[in-house]
Order: sequence, then C-alpha cells, then structure tokens
Amino acid sequence: MDMGALPVTTLQRSLKTSLALDTPVSGASHNYDPDPASICVIKVKADFTSLAPQTRDKPGHLFSQTLADIPDDAKPPLGKQDTVKKMIRRIRKGRHPPVPDSLDDLAIDGEWVKTV
Repeated sequence: MDMGALPVTTLQRSLKTSLALDTPVSGASHNYDPDPASICVIKVKADFTSLAPQTRDKPGHLFSQTLADIPDDAKPPLGKQDTVKKMIRRIRKGRHPPVPDSLDDLAIDGEWVKTV
C-alpha cells in the first residue's frame, strides 16, 4: 500500500482552566505527525467496506489477502481476525434483501436473480 506524502495534522485548540472554572485560557494549536499505521488501518477498513459486497470470497480469505499487503506495524491496530471477519459479514448482511413474511411477499430481483 503506497501511502505517499502524508499531511501534518493540526488540532484546533486546547483549553486550560482552574479547578474553580473561572478563567479558561486558550492554548496554542498542536501539530502532530500522522501515524502511518493508523492511516493504513483506515484505508484497509475502507477497502473492506467497498470489497465485501462485491466479492463472494469468504471473510477469512479476504482478511488474509489484505493482511499480506499491509505493513507489520499496522496489523495490531487492525484488530483480531474474528473481529474483522465479523465486520465483513455485517457489511454483507446490510446488502441482503429483507426477509419476506410469506411466499407471496417473496420478490427476487436485481443482483439476486443471477446464479454463480
């Protein structure tokens, strides 16, 4: 995964006050270098969101393929394999048609008409 040049993140402001909360003082803005591992994890989760409904691969296979492409320092923040697989299943479940109350309500259309 090519992350290219990463911009520096700037936080808006900080606020300091006393225990009595009588004189709040605005602090200076802070600049932090972006964490490449966190950015990689966000990109991978976005990839899961777009790939999960498009492919019929098993969640474990999709997870393994993606894990091979990311750096080692981004793997722990991604989460456990079971958690990621569950996320992929939820994404796919959201795209399924609603369960009909009876056979009369059953309507099969769109992508569900095709068989693979």
